[in-house]
Amino acid sequence: MSSEAGGRAAVRRWPDTQGGEIATRRKRKANSAQSCAVVPAPLAEDCPAVEGSPAAKSTQASPASSASPGLADTDFNFNFRCSDKRESKGRIRAAATTRDLHGLIHVESLFHGFGDETDAYRTAQDALRSIFEDQRAHRDLADDSDVAYNHLCPSPFASALVAISFKEGWRPESALQDFKATAVFLEHPGTRLAIKPGDQHVRAPNIQRLTGAGGSARKSSKTTYFTNCLVGSAAAPQEFRDREFFCQDSTLRGIYDAILATSSAAVVSDEASITYLTPISDPDSGVYHLAQNTMCKLVNAEAMDALTGKGTTHLTEHRLMHRVSGQTEACEYIMIPKAHCFQKRMDFTVAPDKSPSNALQGTEASDKFIKDFFAWLFTTANAEKKTKRLERHALTLWRAVEKAT
Repeated sequence: MSSEAGGRAAVRRWPDTQGGEIATRRKRKANSAQSCAVVPAPLAEDCPAVEGSPAAKSTQASPASSASPGLADTDFNFNFRCSDKRESKGRIRAAATTRDLHGLIHVESLFHGFGDETDAYRTAQDALRSIFEDQRAHRDLADDSDVAYNHLCPSPFASALVAISFKEGWRPESALQDFKATAVFLEHPGTRLAIKPGDQHVRAPNIQRLTGAGGSARKSSKTTYFTNCLVGSAAAPQEFRDREFFCQDSTLRGIYDAILATSSAAVVSDEASITYLTPISDPDSGVYHLAQNTMCKLVNAEAMDALTGKGTTHLTEHRLMHRVSGQTEACEYIMIPKAHCFQKRMDFTVAPDKSPSNALQGTEASDKFIKDFFAWLFTTANAEKKTKRLERHALTLWRAVEKAT
């Protein structure tokens, strides 16, 4: 389970790989030292200074700052600074090897504690001990700025998603996870992941999302945005553009038929109490609540066989996207541990009630970057079935972590 912060990895500052950084902090009070995490800057093109606004004034305090326009907000005590990214883009274009490229786009802190097998073992042991001793609940972790996993995302994507989230009023962590869940859905329906060659235990690359948030947390706009990245892409196949396999509620037979027709199904909802039966659901509303025990297999795209009045159904190579948001209380009910273990399938995010935003934040370049990426996935990842395994160094670290746990 992950909170809005998403995990136990603590990061207070992102390396300045994109030529600047954003400092976002909640206004400190006398009885509170709580603050938001420091995150990377959005793309340079998306950092306008608005003439006559406090943001513009804050960026013109010196010749250096006037050359780096940004946005600021004194209530939340954050300040966006951006510099010319031409030099950074030039280094990326000049990267001669995969290693060089990774060094430019990945955040260095991602690899702290995993330098070799001994480091990985110690890191896993320390993390487990810390988790065991930590008495906080998931809502407490959601408000803790030291708990963050957005640094696991390559810097260009993090920069773009932070800019878009800031404009739209979304929690960046939640937007990042929705982005990842949507992106991996474009892997070929037959693509599977394994630890090492010869493994019989393989899994689909799906990331199953469940997000709890308060009222007016702009869950609907976030859900719509990432859905449009798929159905609105010029590179999308016709069944995507026609939304043939998307549902908010459905019968099991309906999902089976969608998979038979397209090898795909997408459970996308901004109201979890409609998708699943919860104490705040209306049982007489006429919707078809999904059964968690059956979804436990479907969300992992496992093979299934069914015999109904329509005949025999065999589901083998298929994919399912699960991206569901709702009131926190409804999502907490869905996550109550049960014998069928549906709850362990979910990447569960709890978003704090408030998120700083500014409608003047530019997002044109960031939005184009994200949507171009999805168009590229349609023509690459979606085109060929693969079995992906850990390479040698990653396998060594995986074995160390497995031994430690």
